[in-house]
Amino acid sequence: MAKDNLTPGEAAALNVHPCHPGASITEYIDHKGWSQQQAANATGLSVETVNDLCNEIERVTPDIALRLQRAFGRPAKFWLKLQELYDEAQQEEHDEVQEENGQ
Repeated sequence: MAKDNLTPGEAAALNVHPCHPGASITEYIDHKGWSQQQAANATGLSVETVNDLCNEIERVTPDIALRLQRAFGRPAKFWLKLQELYDEAQQEEHDEVQEENGQ
């Protein structure tokens, strides 16, 4: 099983560095055989937002999570938890770098 397909709890249990939710969104789009335009149509998001999510620029907000739930069938909580785990890992990395640099 690819780490992007793990539930947040499974990823945490395996101590896998969490991926940005965009990696999972890209896999779901690919699995459905959709283009980003088709994903935008299915979610009601703009193509730019879908692209930014897939390119790990945009964050998953509660509104986006609900739209992803409707399009992909995974609960909004799943998408929000992926974002939370990613954000926490990013903050931990940032804090470690700051400590190493004596800041």
